[in-house]
Amino acid sequence: MINISTYIKESLNDINIDAVKDFLIKKYKASSWEECVDSQKFGDCRKVCSMILKKFPGMFDCMYDCNVDYSKIAVKKLNDIGDDGEMYGNHYVLSKNRILYDFGKGTNTISGIYLLTQDEDMKDKYTVKLSNKEQECIKDKVKRAIW
Repeated sequence: MINISTYIKESLNDINIDAVKDFLIKKYKASSWEECVDSQKFGDCRKVCSMILKKFPGMFDCMYDCNVDYSKIAVKKLNDIGDDGEMYGNHYVLSKNRILYDFGKGTNTISGIYLLTQDEDMKDKYTVKLSNKEQECIKDKVKRAIW
């Protein structure tokens, strides 16, 4: 259940986060948003964005292909499990009125570690709007055409 101020802000932006979440929960046959995010496959971020754009035409302005550096917390967690590989990659997100929305954070997760996490407990994996700190991990973004 969302509070009234969130509802008003989303209504003004024509973004219905709950409708998108419900759509993805059904698509992934999950019982909750957390289960849905956890069941997403690494690298399927473009697929998630494309599904949303197809189901909700006009809700978002654009899709971005972002080059990201993994967060310091994610790098430490990955190193702790023996992953010393490259600590950067790409990730797709959606945008409306210059606000970045990420419904596919589970697709940006390795061994349960959300790669842009700003929280030790990684609960930010279940939020949809990218925080300022998450956005600082984005080094470059390219606008992709949406149909």
